[in-house]
Amino acid sequence: MLTLETLPRDVALRVFRFALFPGGPASLKVPELPRPEVHVAKRNAPQVPFDPVPAGVTAGLNAVKAAAHIATAAKALRDVVMDDALWKEPLAALEQVFELGSDPLDPDESFSGSALKKKKYRDPRHEKSFDDLPVFTRYRELLRYVKMMCEDFYESCHRNVRGLAWEVGFGPMSQSYCEETEEFHYLDYLERADKPLPRDWYKEVFTDATIGRMVWNSFSPGLMSGLFLDDWDILIGGANAFEYETGNRERFMCHLVPEELVARGYMREKTRE
Repeated sequence: MLTLETLPRDVALRVFRFALFPGGPASLKVPELPRPEVHVAKRNAPQVPFDPVPAGVTAGLNAVKAAAHIATAAKALRDVVMDDALWKEPLAALEQVFELGSDPLDPDESFSGSALKKKKYRDPRHEKSFDDLPVFTRYRELLRYVKMMCEDFYESCHRNVRGLAWEVGFGPMSQSYCEETEEFHYLDYLERADKPLPRDWYKEVFTDATIGRMVWNSFSPGLMSGLFLDDWDILIGGANAFEYETGNRERFMCHLVPEELVARGYMREKTRE
């Protein structure tokens, strides 16, 4: 009678691959936060469920946990479930999406923050011994790192959002857009919609949760290309910590704020004559 312990190795690997990843590869892309956005959970308040961790990372962590449990059952099972061949493909896919960035502990790099923060957010692949680890261990460590980075970056995108709103001037900027002043003549593709303007832009439109969502959706793709400059500064200092003179002010003025005004019904695309 055939059992998992007595199956040929290639057959056993296929069985475990199907069992550990039953739905096939899940998306490793950092998800966008949809409207309406909710960040701080409040008791008895409607909530919008959102997990900043990619579905593929969560699925990978579940597979790793299951494999570690299976490995305790018998040595024969451990040999199969810890086989490098079982984890090479998932690890390669993860490394392809989440690229290795600069080393924050490199003295030649200008990363802000304390040594403790730099060590915490340092990609484990910068460790010289990382490549010597078993494939399963490398996959597990990189999954844990990505999960932590996504969760912490999401939280950071919602810190100091009020400072960002005042620094960039979301309220006055939106008022000027809607009043069609000459200062913003480059928005010739938008026009005022019929929706009455709010009494308070920050209480009715650009709430803390909304600004956090704008920052997350705009900057979180940086998690997949290795944290550099502005993305790292946000992670350490919050939503208002990035450098404004690197095109970020224009990012908000020309794209994010107008997009929000259109989505909220205060502006619309001009109809072609």
